[in-house]
Amino acid sequence: MIKDTLTYDIVGSFLRPAEIKEARKAYKDGKITKEELTQAEDLAIASLVEKEVAHGLKYVTDGEFRRRWWHLDWLKEFDGFDTIHFTKEINGTSNEIELGTVTGKFFYDKNKAHPELCAWDYLHSLTQKYDGITAKKCISRL
Repeated sequence: MIKDTLTYDIVGSFLRPAEIKEARKAYKDGKITKEELTQAEDLAIASLVEKEVAHGLKYVTDGEFRRRWWHLDWLKEFDGFDTIHFTKEINGTSNEIELGTVTGKFFYDKNKAHPELCAWDYLHSLTQKYDGITAKKCISRL
């Protein structure tokens, strides 16, 4: 017997829209502030959540629009962890590489805001205007 119901789940990562790519480049080039980059990300995330809800999703994500490297971004906020950046050309294409390194005992200062928690708070706030919609965020595990 074939079931006539469909279940689904989404991982949460979507392709970054052009506006975010442009804002990230402008931020990297020193043309906009971190706050302006966050505003661009906020607008893109709000638009994505609206589309997810319009398509009937009950669990929505921020598309991971704030992330660069999903497995490193949240770790960068801990003491005892650092990243090394370099550029490597592979088959004629210049690639920006970022490697994570453990430099000591992991520690987090509870007095500063963690970007992943701020990202969660923003996503969760967007879902509050919709009935029956739940925010879903992918946070890496060690």
